[in-house]
Amino acid sequence: MPSSSVDLQAAQRGKELFMQRCSACHAIESGQQSPERAAPNLRAIYGSSIKRMTINAQTQEVRRETVHWDDKKLDDYLKNPKMNQAGKTIVFEPVTKDQDRADLIAYLKSVKGKS
Repeated sequence: MPSSSVDLQAAQRGKELFMQRCSACHAIESGQQSPERAAPNLRAIYGSSIKRMTINAQTQEVRRETVHWDDKKLDDYLKNPKMNQAGKTIVFEPVTKDQDRADLIAYLKSVKGKS
């Protein structure tokens, strides 16, 4: 179920941004496959944990880490999508406006757990 702390107006703006910026590669509907098969369905991304390969910016060492997709991690990622991505091709431009990132995160929160 969506969190009761989700701002519904922000989530609606986030949905519009998602459709404009994200839906070419990512699905959001339950059970729907992403248009780009390598891009994950983002319905359950908020609050989830994944293992991924990262690159240490100072040493260039590649390592595996667990990432928990919370507000801060999503905000950081949307602001700088190329950071620490080992072996991934990231094709979207950073979301530069704080409000746009907050709205996208509110939308991802609002769809989490809906069927």
